Amino acid sequence: MSRPERNRDRTIDIARGIAVSLVVLGHSLEIFFSKGVPADDPFFSLWRAIYSFHMSLFFFLSGMVYRKRSRSRIVISALSLVLLALLVHVVFWLPSVVLFDRGLWHLLHPIFYLRYFSVVVLWYLVAYAFVLLVDEFVGSLPGSKTIWIGCALGGFVLAYQLDISTNFFQVQAVGAGLAMFVLGRACAGTIQRMPIWCCVPLSVLASLVLCFTYKFNGGCAYSFSSECAGYFGPFAVSYFLGSYGFLPFFLLTAVSGTLAVVLFAKTLAQRKWCWIVGFEALGVRSLDVFLLNGVFFAFLQPSVSKIVSTHFHDAPSALTILLLFVFGQLSLAYLLKPYASLLLNRCVGFLVWLARRMGLNEHVLRY
Repeated sequence: MSRPERNRDRTIDIARGIAVSLVVLGHSLEIFFSKGVPADDPFFSLWRAIYSFHMSLFFFLSGMVYRKRSRSRIVISALSLVLLALLVHVVFWLPSVVLFDRGLWHLLHPIFYLRYFSVVVLWYLVAYAFVLLVDEFVGSLPGSKTIWIGCALGGFVLAYQLDISTNFFQVQAVGAGLAMFVLGRACAGTIQRMPIWCCVPLSVLASLVLCFTYKFNGGCAYSFSSECAGYFGPFAVSYFLGSYGFLPFFLLTAVSGTLAVVLFAKTLAQRKWCWIVGFEALGVRSLDVFLLNGVFFAFLQPSVSKIVSTHFHDAPSALTILLLFVFGQLSLAYLLKPYASLLLNRCVGFLVWLARRMGLNEHVLRY
């Protein structure tokens, strides 16, 4: 395994590596409670804790590394993410027909509405693309960008409270994603200047806040009730479904979990041996790992869930299966050629060529 390039921000790479590892772990945990579990099951509690912040962490990190670019580059970046999602969906639609008897509508619906992909994790690429576009759009409006961002987030909160939003184009994930994206951009300088000696205690404090608060999110927008919504039993946050539960607690757990990981990553980045842990290398190839896990989650995990529910009932056996499933996927990410990055580069190149052919130069896209 080669060490990542030194001109990259190691804190961001390590944090991304931790984030994508949490995605793999969270999806892998679902093999143990696909048929429902009691609320006090330790695997389920760990899954709820991970889901309360892990996708927020991705949007936050994207905000931290965001750099102002021309509007044409932002539009091309957003469209390339959507195109990548559609390409991966189309490629894996045929296997879903064979395995799950999905018809033509399952191919066409995601193309028109950008949701319910054959590989479920593709929702994030679409949501992040729209976060970029919304952020750029409000920045072009007259007046303060902060005010317009506040109005956009206020609209998201109101729509969520009144339950009037739709999930076409993953819009239910865009509001929460935009909030964390903007927060990441605002906190980037502060985190970079933060002295190392205070990162560990602050990371521990943020972790304690997360552990104490995530269980109190009962599923209602502004109520402590635990009877509003459920997912495999008790409520858990789901960006994919646009389900955040009690918004103040969602925001608290999202921010605390995110800061715990980022500050811990900043501490590791100062250690010369931290690349041995593997998080930095995972962060460099986080998109590859993300898509690889999506394929596992969509096609292999249902079969694994049936085997586990039939043959493995005691905790040691279940834990062994879980670790093998997680480390097996992460190890494959190192062995396989990075097709995801190759696809993304091809998508960007195609869109740049298309924009030039259509006369959509930077001047036209900007104005």
